[in-house]
Amino acid sequence: METKHILILTMKITAGTFYKETLLQLFPPNSIDILVHTPASYKNETALSNIDLYLVSKLAIASGSDIPYSIPFGVPVVDIKVDYKEDKIKGLRSIKKGKKCLFVNENENSCMDAIINLRHRGIHNIAFYPYAPGMDLWDDINFALTPGEPQLVPSSVSDVIDLGYRFLTPRTILEIALKLNVDNLFQNKDYIDYSNQFPSNDYNSSILYQKTSQLEIWLNKLMEIMDTGVVGIDEYNRVFCINKKAKIILSLDSRNENEKYYKTILPFIDFETMTNKQLSMSNKIVHYLDIDIMVTIHPIVIDLKFRGHFVIIEKFIEMENKQQNARLQLLQKGHHAKYYFSDILSKNSKMTSTCHLAQKMSKTSSAILITGESGTGKELLASSIHNASSRASHPYIAINCAAMPENLLESELFGYEGGAFTGAKKSGKLGLFEYAHKGTLFLDEIEDMSPSLQVKLLRVLQEKEVMRVGGHKIINVDVRIIAATNMNIEQMVKNGSIRKDLYYRLNTLQLELPPLRERPEDIPLLANHFIQKNNLNFRLNEDVMESFHKHPWEGNIRELANCIEYFQCLDKELITNEHLPKSFHLENHLRLQEPVSESKQILPDKIEIKEETDYSLFVLETIYRYKCHNKSIGRRSLLKEVERHSLYLTESGIRNLMKQLEEKKWIEIGIGRGGTKITPEGIEYLKYRQSKL
Repeated sequence: METKHILILTMKITAGTFYKETLLQLFPPNSIDILVHTPASYKNETALSNIDLYLVSKLAIASGSDIPYSIPFGVPVVDIKVDYKEDKIKGLRSIKKGKKCLFVNENENSCMDAIINLRHRGIHNIAFYPYAPGMDLWDDINFALTPGEPQLVPSSVSDVIDLGYRFLTPRTILEIALKLNVDNLFQNKDYIDYSNQFPSNDYNSSILYQKTSQLEIWLNKLMEIMDTGVVGIDEYNRVFCINKKAKIILSLDSRNENEKYYKTILPFIDFETMTNKQLSMSNKIVHYLDIDIMVTIHPIVIDLKFRGHFVIIEKFIEMENKQQNARLQLLQKGHHAKYYFSDILSKNSKMTSTCHLAQKMSKTSSAILITGESGTGKELLASSIHNASSRASHPYIAINCAAMPENLLESELFGYEGGAFTGAKKSGKLGLFEYAHKGTLFLDEIEDMSPSLQVKLLRVLQEKEVMRVGGHKIINVDVRIIAATNMNIEQMVKNGSIRKDLYYRLNTLQLELPPLRERPEDIPLLANHFIQKNNLNFRLNEDVMESFHKHPWEGNIRELANCIEYFQCLDKELITNEHLPKSFHLENHLRLQEPVSESKQILPDKIEIKEETDYSLFVLETIYRYKCHNKSIGRRSLLKEVERHSLYLTESGIRNLMKQLEEKKWIEIGIGRGGTKITPEGIEYLKYRQSKL
């Protein structure tokens, strides 16, 4: 903290020294340096400089009429105001009412000032008579009070109470601290204890003064740290305040900083043409000094009276950057791309070729469509594309279109205005398209998007703009779309589930991820990766790797990772075939997933089912297949399986079949997201059907 220099000017050096000691005790160490002068010594002093504040008594000023003119212009001056501490005068209240008392000081004015002070403090029981050297003495008075001047008391007076010098009032000390910008004095325990020794009414007024003055200091500091420019203009069009940021934006130098008329620094604003002199403006862009400036004007109205304007200015490019930085705060919530192309492990030629192609696509901003079975790494690839693109420093947001109902998905993607629907926030909500501005939005399971949402998505792809639910304002967005599906999207286009125009927009660039069963050389590589990544302490026997190569991996890489996690729970050093999950052993019995001859294949890719029993068997086998991978399945996922096999079965038909299977106790239908599971009886039925093949 910079040391501030104070000059105390009093009639007596001893009094000034007393005030100096008080200030040094209350102010932080090394924060102030104090000189003490009387009028005589001050007149003779020629080396005074760098004084930050003058603390003066009225008597000292009055005794030297030319002193006020010798105080440098612009240096703060504080009047010395003094008072008695309560413990110094509380004994006076017990003195017998009407007792005569000489009040002795160096001059009559000082006596009267002190007597008035005591009267103000409630000392009404004593009859005071002022006395100073040269004044007539009252012969019948044998009791005297003096404020630190006992040598002036007449020798005839035997009963003398020396009250000592009066202390600086808390308000005087506050005024000194505020004018020197010593803010931390107010929380200082020594100052609080000091203030508590004075009357509560003086202390309370000091606190009120402190709060008002401190608010002014805080406001000035707030103005200086704001990253938007603020110019205050009074009702006479004079500039009464301007912060540092405004000076930078307006390129003001030391010369025109002192201009008081607003037109000299804000020529692009005209207040004179307003009939009532009030102007309100919101986010208007003006071109000034070869830059675009966003201008907002707020009238100042206090007690229904117009007092001027606040002009808020900001460089347009800085405003855009702020909005982008706000969107980037989503990175704190996990909306960032976690993976890079270096995280994709593969020796398979088809997979490496796909990755090389994806790296080339990452350099563009065109929409990308990633196809592949569930668990093949579509999101990993999308994340890698984002991190390899020019959008890497901007948000990456992933959302599963099948994870939420249509109305919720719409409000998440496009946002909504306040009160757009029941339960909507009054303040509204930004959509993910807005949050992903300049970044990437990954839409997984795009096939589950409703036709109405497909239309809105198509508009985003074509026009680069969105409209919030319940809103009327067009919002421009710059977002790259990466969509993914595990379905046969061409087939869905044919049957009308996916709009043809949306398909061609999304399919600008297409990537297909091969299933794990077509990447046998990657199985050991990935298995060892998961073991090392999780720091697991077990080895896989050769027979396990053989089983891995025979396994169809319907869940692909995700299933392999889950399998490794399962081995971890066994707490074995060596994993053999007997430790494989039950799904591996059940497959050997049921051969639901093993390649078989065409005549014995239960569910070929294309199948013609003629009887309802065959549909029931398909549903039961599908539910069992999910069970083998520790998953449950619902009607929507079953419908996807039906479409994937090009079967003709509606959602209501699936509902009826599931109800029949539940009545036969072959399945258990869960509530909500619990999904449907096959029962032991259902498994036995499948074994029976397998034996008949």
